[in-house]
Amino acid sequence: MNPIFTSNNERKLKGYWYDEFVSHFDSICKEHLSTGRAKKFAFIVYDFHSPTHEVLQNHGVFTELDRLSGKDITVFYLDGQLGRNRNNQTRLFRNMNEILLDLTGEQIRSIPFVVFFDFKDDDVSNLKCYTIREDEKFILHDLIKSVELELKSLQEEAPKKNTTIMSGLLKETPKILYTEFIKTIFKDIFEAK
Repeated sequence: MNPIFTSNNERKLKGYWYDEFVSHFDSICKEHLSTGRAKKFAFIVYDFHSPTHEVLQNHGVFTELDRLSGKDITVFYLDGQLGRNRNNQTRLFRNMNEILLDLTGEQIRSIPFVVFFDFKDDDVSNLKCYTIREDEKFILHDLIKSVELELKSLQEEAPKKNTTIMSGLLKETPKILYTEFIKTIFKDIFEAK
């Protein structure tokens, strides 16, 4: 579990500040792959004013998801509060939907959800999305189930359909691939400093 902080880190978790994450997304992913910290990546998207937020703030839940994802999946999520009447999670949802619609022709119906992806050859690929029921009784179950399904798919090493972002530019401008992914996901979420 790797929080991306949008406000003060009052819980003293080890994670990334937004600017650091965006500017070093590729090196974070490459480091996690090369050091064996991850084989796959994920984002959890949820509303800060929701039961999902409360569940993810629970230290036991955080520890359980961190233990389960282990060295196979690095899970990122925004950790913070709404600021200046800006609902960052709603924007993140809209931006992620824009990417998924462009790649797959399908949209996510609502938050919360978790989206898994691969990072290979400076490209984000194989996006797979799972919805999370917004009910305290099911949130942890749904998150665990989605991680377990992705862990199972890693073990099976089944051939996957490779859906890449801007794959035509891969040889000419490889850095545009992940930077466009990050720019699209986080556009209009954070105010310029």
